[in-house]
Amino acid sequence: MNAVFRKERLDGDPWMVILDADDHELISSDGPNGNIGYPSRPEEIGYFLTMIERTKRRMSAQQIDSVKQALEENAAKRRR
Repeated sequence: MNAVFRKERLDGDPWMVILDADDHELISSDGPNGNIGYPSRPEEIGYFLTMIERTKRRMSAQQIDSVKQALEENAAKRRR
């Protein structure tokens, strides 16, 4: 893969991109308010789940709920 997906560093780490089989970007972690990084705020978690929903192939609703729960639990720990 030789493609450059992010020409400039905008904000936050990590930055993620989900590609199709031909290396075309399907969605990145650049949400409406900038890069979500490691999602910990409700809007970041929501956008990360949107990334999954838009690109999933085999994930069940239960698996997506497990991801959401894990992110929310980690966010709660980080706020303490």
